[in-house]
Amino acid sequence: AYRQMNLDAVQICDQSFAVGCFHGVTEAMLLKEGPKRIKDIESGCLKFFPPQISTDYTGCIHGAGHGVYTWEAGNLGKALKDCDIFDIKYRPFCYDGVFMENASNLENNVFNKKDPWKICTDLDDAYHYNCARYQSQVFLTIFNNQPDFIKQIGENCAKGPTLLLSETCYQSLGFFVSQNSMGKVQPILDKCSSILEENGVAMCIIGASMENIFQKYPDFKSSANTLCGKISGVKKEVCFNNINRMIQ
Repeated sequence: AYRQMNLDAVQICDQSFAVGCFHGVTEAMLLKEGPKRIKDIESGCLKFFPPQISTDYTGCIHGAGHGVYTWEAGNLGKALKDCDIFDIKYRPFCYDGVFMENASNLENNVFNKKDPWKICTDLDDAYHYNCARYQSQVFLTIFNNQPDFIKQIGENCAKGPTLLLSETCYQSLGFFVSQNSMGKVQPILDKCSSILEENGVAMCIIGASMENIFQKYPDFKSSANTLCGKISGVKKEVCFNNINRMIQ
């Protein structure tokens, strides 16, 4: 689509395959022309998907993160600096693409048992949230062949040196659990409950409830509400607020 229509190709995209089409168009543009086109991508994404009426601009910008990571040959620092060319309120969507691409490149993820969070803590605080969103995926590549891999991922999430890092890691683990369970409530609860820390279980369920909605699994509204209802305390309200915002 990009070869035929340039950036205008994003106009044919829809929500199919977890907004993969949006990723692909802007990623293709970056791979061909490099970071000099970032401001063009920003203006194009906002023109085609005005934020006041659509959230699709987020996936459009996110794809640029995948592109700059590959353009910079997997250099995380350089790719994030490229993302900083975007206006400050749009940068996190680009960061997200960078860290997603990094997490899927196993050769770039050297696991440090003594300091499993070094990849994030070595970066400026501005990048920490998006980095943490993909740490569970990094941990998954290390432990996925072990029978208690979710428990082990949870233990490494718990080592996050700040609440932001650890809670975001637990929540993103919930995204995987939702996908792995195809949105089914009981398997999600069983998997999240294997996490040892109570706060980790709650954040995992919150993440899973959100992913059920994002992926539009069967009866996603009902399943998300059921999942939130299984949480106690303050996190229950957080869960319901998150899913209600997403459903809207």
